[in-house]
Order: sequence, then structure tokens, then C-alpha cells
Amino acid sequence: MADSSKRINNKGWFIKRLEEFTTLVKDAVRSDNTPQKIALGMGIGVFVSFSPFIGLQIWIALALAFITRANKLSAAAGTLVANPVTMPLFYSIEYFIGSKILGNESSFSLVPFSRLNEFLTQSYHVVVSIFTGFLVVGIVAGCIAYILTYRFTLVFRSNRKKRDAA
Repeated sequence: MADSSKRINNKGWFIKRLEEFTTLVKDAVRSDNTPQKIALGMGIGVFVSFSPFIGLQIWIALALAFITRANKLSAAAGTLVANPVTMPLFYSIEYFIGSKILGNESSFSLVPFSRLNEFLTQSYHVVVSIFTGFLVVGIVAGCIAYILTYRFTLVFRSNRKKRDAA
């Protein structure tokens, strides 16, 4: 009985992440930064979220946002795109795209390797393929995030201005 009441009162992991994301985005849009800086922060965050640097993504995004003077809140929000649910999908897509770009025809298999050299060679190709795919997918996703965030910020601020004037 205690388990069911705990489950009812406990919000799901996905809902909590979504609330964190929307809170960060709202705070960023309400900030004094320009729409360009807010959108740049989001683009940076989304780009970095596709990176294979699990655990470092938010720090990398914040450092890049600091260097480019982008909005740090939106950069942090953008990194929330990466999570344990989405990362296997991201890595699969990145590996596929990276393999096609690099011309790696072999696919990674989980069969036991007879030699350490085989494992290291295959692992190197997998890592390079994922990193190459990350650059392509991350840049595209970051640009899309920039455009959508820029437009969202303009619409949000326009609506707020109209509401405040009324």
C-alpha cells in the first residue's frame, strides 16, 4: 500500500525533466538578454547535448555560452535534451551517419573478440564514427534550436508587451 501512495505522489522522471526545461526556458526568455543571445544559448546547449561527453555536457555548454556571451540559462536548458532515454537513440543515429560519412562499412558487434587488437581497432572506428555523426547531427539540431528559440522569444515578448499594454 505504501508503494502505491509513494508512486502516486512521486512525479515521473520525464515530467520532472520537462518542468526543469520549461522553467529554465521561461527564465531565459524573461531575462534582459536579446533574443539572439537566448537563441544562441539554446543552440549551444542542444548542440552539446548530442555530444558523447556524458556528464560534462552542461559544463561544456556553460563554458561555450560564457565565451560567446550567450544566455547561460538557455544553454543549460538545451543540454536537458540529452538524457538516459534519448542517448541510445542519439548514439545510434550519430554512429550511422558518421559511418556513412567515413565509409566505415563494418558494424559494431558485441561478439567476443579473439584479440585485444581487434577490439581496440573496432572501438576506434565506433568512437570516430559517433564523434563525426555528433558534429553533423549536433550542428543541425543546434541550428534548428536556435531558429525555434529565436522565434519563440520574439512571439513570447510580443504577446507579453500586448498583455502589459492592455
